[in-house]
Parts: sequence; structure tokens; C-alpha cells
Amino acid sequence: MRFVLLTIGLSISLYSQVRVLGGQIWTPNPVFFIKKSTEVTTQSDSVLRLLSDFLKRNEHVTRIRIECHSDNQKLSVLRSVIIGGNLVDKGISCDRLLPTGFGDMPMTSDSSVVDSTGIVKFFITCFKGKPVSIEAEDGGGLTSPEFCNRSNGVNKLEIEN
Repeated sequence: MRFVLLTIGLSISLYSQVRVLGGQIWTPNPVFFIKKSTEVTTQSDSVLRLLSDFLKRNEHVTRIRIECHSDNQKLSVLRSVIIGGNLVDKGISCDRLLPTGFGDMPMTSDSSVVDSTGIVKFFITCFKGKPVSIEAEDGGGLTSPEFCNRSNGVNKLEIEN
């Protein structure tokens, strides 16, 4: 059974595990990384598969921001690129993804905790090719301008403080 979310017209299954509230895409579980690295844990693959399925079903969502927060901005940017690369590997166009990192950001209790030093959030930034907010698309974070030209060599890069 399906219904259409009237506010922005997304097709979502009544039993979908991915939800959109206020422009933020909520997954049933957080994305986890090996501590202080860019390596996504195996348990996070199912979460990213659900997110890619959501994006495939909702092609009107033309761009999302992948926000990674930690106490190390370089780590945050690299993690967001890794998540983006994982979604590209699952069939999502890199043009629909904006990997963004934030460093030295305070964590909030309502966020998906990744490890003791970071959180990951997903936001819709463009719907049917048009911005959904007057806010800057990058949300004020640092983006990876070469994301669509990325090499696969960063997947297991370890980060030093």
C-alpha cells in the first residue's frame, strides 16, 4: 500500500523504514564507522541500501546533503564522501549527492550517533531540480568539490588527530 506525502509529493510505503520529516531523511538506524576511520561497518550497509532504495523510488528528490559531523573536519568530509561513494555504488547518480563535513560541531541528543566522535544526517536540498530552502545547499559545511571524480582509494583511509 502506498500514499503520497502531500507536502512535497514523495511516494513512501506505509511500512517504509525511511522517513522524511522537515526535509531531513531519517533512516531506521544510524550509519556506523570504525572509530577514527572512514570505514563503514558492515551493519551500516543495510541502512545505506534502504536510503538508496528510497532515492531510486523518489526521483523527484534531485539532491541530498550527506552531513557528517565529528571533532575532525577532514574526517567528517571523508566520511561523507565514503557514504556518497557507497550510494553511487548502489546506483545513485553522484550529481544527486552533496557530501558535506562539519568539524568541531556540538552533538545533539536527537541525532544519529555514529561513534563517540560523530553523527550522520541526510537532508533533501533539491526537489524536482529546485532548492527546498533559502539556506546554502552545503548547510555551512565543507564539501568535496571533486566528489564525482573521486577515486576508490579513500575507502579505508585512517585519520590521525
